[in-house]
Amino acid sequence: MKYNIATLIGRHKTYAIPSFFECITKLNQQPENIFVSTTEEIYKQCPPLPNLKHIQGEFDTGDDTIKSTTSAREKIRTSTLQTDEDWLLWLDNDIGVPVDLIERFETILARKPNLVMAHGVHPARQKNEELRHGMACTFTHRDLLSCHPFTRAYLRGANYGDDQIWLSVVGALGRFTWRKKDFEFESGVLFDVVHFVEDGSVRVVTEKHRGELV
Repeated sequence: MKYNIATLIGRHKTYAIPSFFECITKLNQQPENIFVSTTEEIYKQCPPLPNLKHIQGEFDTGDDTIKSTTSAREKIRTSTLQTDEDWLLWLDNDIGVPVDLIERFETILARKPNLVMAHGVHPARQKNEELRHGMACTFTHRDLLSCHPFTRAYLRGANYGDDQIWLSVVGALGRFTWRKKDFEFESGVLFDVVHFVEDGSVRVVTEKHRGELV
């Protein structure tokens, strides 16, 4: 399977850079490209891998603001659509993945040939041990990426953006076309990813949560 990986790196997560790339380089099936959206200063902390590509959105300042992360995701979206690979794996750079992650995804693909998104779950970085969603470990097909840009909006005084609006739009698109079976989504997939924490610890999915996901 040919695919790309994309990650955003902000200053608050630079501590996880070594652990993140250690996991990536151990994958049984390597990506064609690893797109890193961040500032030049932060990018210099990444290892010099041959398939590493530095990109930076227009308003990507390497922080965790909605303006910065939305711009970073949009740059990733347009950059990956210029490649030949069908699949993009979004990963937060404080997420660690198992070596057989791609094989696990391929078993889902074998069951769902019309799949356009496989949305994983991950343990929270905080100590509350709850499961989280979001784009932290998500496979997206290029057909889905081409449907809608990442944008920001102000609704009733609140600032929305990043993956919030995009996931809502593509989710609505999926529900609308579900009857025609044009798109299939797989949500809440347990890929056995871990979360790297600032204090050096690693959060894993608990057995309690495993039981809830079965």
